[in-house]
Amino acid sequence: MDALLILSGIVLLAIGWVWLVIGSLRLPTGRLVVAILLPLVTLFRRDQGYPRAPRLVLAVGCLAALAGLATLFHLHPHRFERLVSGQWHVEQPEKQGIAGEIMGQQFRPDRVFWRGDDLVLEEGPTERVRRSLTIRFESARQLVNGDSIALLPTDTGRWPEVLLQWHAGALEAPGLRRITGQYSLDLDLLPSVQSSSRLRLHLALPSQHQTWVTGEVFVEQLPAWLRQAQRGEAQPKRATTPSNPSSDQAMKPELPRWEPVSVLALVDEPRMLTDASIRVTTVSGRSHEGRFKGVTDDGRIVLAKSHGPNQVDFQFHPVDIQLLEAQHSRR
Repeated sequence: MDALLILSGIVLLAIGWVWLVIGSLRLPTGRLVVAILLPLVTLFRRDQGYPRAPRLVLAVGCLAALAGLATLFHLHPHRFERLVSGQWHVEQPEKQGIAGEIMGQQFRPDRVFWRGDDLVLEEGPTERVRRSLTIRFESARQLVNGDSIALLPTDTGRWPEVLLQWHAGALEAPGLRRITGQYSLDLDLLPSVQSSSRLRLHLALPSQHQTWVTGEVFVEQLPAWLRQAQRGEAQPKRATTPSNPSSDQAMKPELPRWEPVSVLALVDEPRMLTDASIRVTTVSGRSHEGRFKGVTDDGRIVLAKSHGPNQVDFQFHPVDIQLLEAQHSRR
């Protein structure tokens, strides 16, 4: 509304000014110069021969423009300040090195920061966030192991709550969804760079949520409990050497070898590895072995893995896979 009022006022002022100049051509030169250079002054000069209709248009244009500016100052004071100060060009913030999807919508966060115990990823202007993803660690601080947090859908215990917010359209209400478990999460603390801390994040929700996020990101400050974990208390593990490696190697049976497979080729022709043993290495460095089950309609690779008497299916988006290998027996 404010922009419409301001634009309408500018258009009316332009029309009234041109109309006033044309109507003042028969007047003396001094009055014509006033109409050309100072058209608003003619509003206060009565009985000077200036036509009334164009001055009325000028008055309406002034009122519309002032009403629009007042509305802009009341609703969006920061935009009003940029307008009057001449800062009309707003520099876009640099995108973070992290990307993904939220409910099937492309997600490229502009800001990643810690808010208390919550890791927040936001996309869009600060005053109107288009999409956001929040991971709440308040009830799951004990999950940190050294300098990483790792969760699989089969894990038990308390899970960080994941909060999704998105906009489906200008005429629809914003979406909100909470996920309290059964997803895949890898959060690694990387060596700090100057005053910033670097995180590697990989999050994949169940397929019905159509949400995944992966990449590396810089944050200014870590929460206290995570800084303590980053300093670390874990001792390096001692490597154990076999007593007789030559005899153990001779007794060890020859295992089938792993060969790399193209992820895109498998997505296009899933029948090439039906029921074969595959090993998936994600971009976060985690490895998963199991039986290839197929490819979903949205292009995710499904890996079936035995878990006791049950079978658990893992789904991997192609962008999350760093290396895909299949096991072939030597003949």
